[in-house]
Amino acid sequence: MKKPSSFAFDRMYSDEADLLEKVVSYYEPQRRDGIKLMKVRDRYAKGYSDVFFCVRGTLVVAELKDDIGVASTHQLEFIDEIIACGGIGGVCRTLGEVKALIDEALRRQPVWPI
Repeated sequence: MKKPSSFAFDRMYSDEADLLEKVVSYYEPQRRDGIKLMKVRDRYAKGYSDVFFCVRGTLVVAELKDDIGVASTHQLEFIDEIIACGGIGGVCRTLGEVKALIDEALRRQPVWPI
């Protein structure tokens, strides 16, 4: 699927919400292409990443940060746990960094649909 040219993959954001908006607008239309974007919230648990993706069966998590934000210990531990279980995760400051995580998951998978 061709994406509009309005997506700057290397741009850092001074507001994390702006980065989240770009991630959602870029990936939400792709759910039919084997990529499903999800937000998970749990007020009782710390560290869940900002966005979750199911990419053709692989769990991908992205902790979004603005240009100066720092991931907490809980957030880093959560990402490490996902990676230890075979998923993919990372701290992302740009749409391009999120895309790199998704691309890694796509490289692991057979052509969709099976």
